[in-house]
Amino acid sequence: MVSPRGDVWPAPGYDLKYMTGRRFSLVLCISLVCMLARKVTEAQSPAARDSDRALASAQEAYDHGNPEKAVAALADYLRVDPENFDANELMGLSLVAEQRFGDAKGFLAAAVKVNPRSALALANLATDLAELNEADAAEIQFKKALALDPNGVELNHNFGEFYAAREKMKEAIPLLRKAQQLRPTYNNGYDLAVAETDDGELDAAENDVRTLLRQQKAAELHTLLGTILEKKRSFIAAGNEFQQAALIDPSEDNLVNWGAELLRHRTLEPAAQVFGKGIERFPKSWRLQVGLGVSEYLLGHQKEAVDAFCAAIDVNPKNTQPYYFLSRVHGVPAEQESAVSSRFEEYVKNAPKDPKAPFYYAMNLWDSDNGQAEGTDMAKVKSLLQQAILLDPRFAEAHLQLGILYEKESNQQLALSEFEHAVALDASLSIAHFRLGHALIRSGDLKRGRRELEEGETLKTQEEDKIQHKQQEILQFLYNPSK
Repeated sequence: MVSPRGDVWPAPGYDLKYMTGRRFSLVLCISLVCMLARKVTEAQSPAARDSDRALASAQEAYDHGNPEKAVAALADYLRVDPENFDANELMGLSLVAEQRFGDAKGFLAAAVKVNPRSALALANLATDLAELNEADAAEIQFKKALALDPNGVELNHNFGEFYAAREKMKEAIPLLRKAQQLRPTYNNGYDLAVAETDDGELDAAENDVRTLLRQQKAAELHTLLGTILEKKRSFIAAGNEFQQAALIDPSEDNLVNWGAELLRHRTLEPAAQVFGKGIERFPKSWRLQVGLGVSEYLLGHQKEAVDAFCAAIDVNPKNTQPYYFLSRVHGVPAEQESAVSSRFEEYVKNAPKDPKAPFYYAMNLWDSDNGQAEGTDMAKVKSLLQQAILLDPRFAEAHLQLGILYEKESNQQLALSEFEHAVALDASLSIAHFRLGHALIRSGDLKRGRRELEEGETLKTQEEDKIQHKQQEILQFLYNPSK
């Protein structure tokens, strides 16, 4: 999406994917409770009967959601019988229930050692190892379990989730697909569709989601289907799905997705309405505020755009993303200039080590594309750009802008040096090649100057293609768990 100044919206480098609701949480076989053999015969000694009762009591505590009590009972039991399979397995599961994955590992491994042919024990150990980020070891145990129980529904599902959580979709999909064939469930079907979407199997993913939708009209399914259709370039149908998701569940995410889809198609008035209604429901959502700001900006409503971007900043001043958008608004109405400046001053103050803070402030004060505005404090602009470079000497755009400023001051030598820095740091900046080419020609280096101008023309064509591509992508504001 391109702003009136030719900027790409959203910010370059932002991930332009929809949130598909991926939830590959690794809570796998842990909930599968081991089966304890607790036959008590009249011939047993009192000590044996006491042990059986202790083990049964621990099992009952675990079953009733009291793993702490189970752990206490099992600790005594295992001091007497440290190689008991059931006790080790139940102790491991109880510790996992308490999120004590490191402590559980030894007991689950001990159970596997006692009974290496138990697919359930192997799967439980694999799950614990995965929680400990010991992925290679976990994969080995999962494979052993699957060899023993190739048609285990939960095992196939959990092994698939293990791969999906590590973005190994080609390995995950066959496992999730088999689990769905063995016993169709909503959760497995959803995870399978997400994995297929991420791996580009869009027809299969669409078919799986539509199958689930016939069973359950869930907002997350409409969102996922919208994402799939978007990837298939069925844009109108995708928009309808995002709308359905927002109507079923008017959550912040769903409203952002719906508004972004409208914005993506330059359906600006409806987009502004969706974001505005969303803000009424979620007044502290910086993403909805930014969406409203972009909508108003592209509609030419500068004042309303500035108000929205400032509101997005005020929700969480430490969130740097809204500052980018505010920095792109030039021609700020006079009555808002002090409000905008105060926010950038706070940004610089609150983020003294962030090079973007002084850079965005400088860009807000000075529109280098359209010349120096009357009353612009160029000394302050120069100081801010120099501060950005001091914080990050590899900040190519800051070097470029400082070069343009030096050029306007007729300091050709310093301008040439800054353009050289910009091109060396980021060879993809077409404007840097143009500026460097003209500077070299002025300095008398005609051959190299023309070469830089030619490179600039080539890159400009590529950038225009990228802009057209970005206009065909979804505007998405990055998920921020702390919003």
